[in-house]
Amino acid sequence: MLALVFLAGLIMFRLPDVVNDQTTTVVSTSIRVARVIDGDTIELVDRRRIRLLGIDAPELGYNDDPSEYGAEASRDWLRQRIENELVRLRYGPSRLDRYGRTLAWILLPSGELINAALLEAGHARLLTGFPLPADLSAELHSATAQARVARRGIWRKK
Repeated sequence: MLALVFLAGLIMFRLPDVVNDQTTTVVSTSIRVARVIDGDTIELVDRRRIRLLGIDAPELGYNDDPSEYGAEASRDWLRQRIENELVRLRYGPSRLDRYGRTLAWILLPSGELINAALLEAGHARLLTGFPLPADLSAELHSATAQARVARRGIWRKK
């Protein structure tokens, strides 16, 4: 009987992880990227703004504030890779952020995850304050570790 109660407790504690698992979300059909706004935000041809999930790129300067170290390089790298290209979106459990941007993982037609590629190139940091999809977590952590060890992008000494 004690084992049954213990098993029921485990199921109850694991249920939220299953319900919120991002592996069950929809992947869109292909759509073209109209422009890259910064290292973690793009605009599609249908005018939707997309905030890349799981990463945080350095912020570009705004008004009189200077850009953070690596902001232009991050934006430029992303521009070279996906501007005017077809991509697919994999949505997270929340579709919009507080600014009305769609939250998504970005996939190239080849299947390459751009979010992870940004990390591996050293142009963004991994956001760990939110749950990562189980099927992407290892790839994202590995990409971050590779950039840090190789001192690429934002991990270079200033």
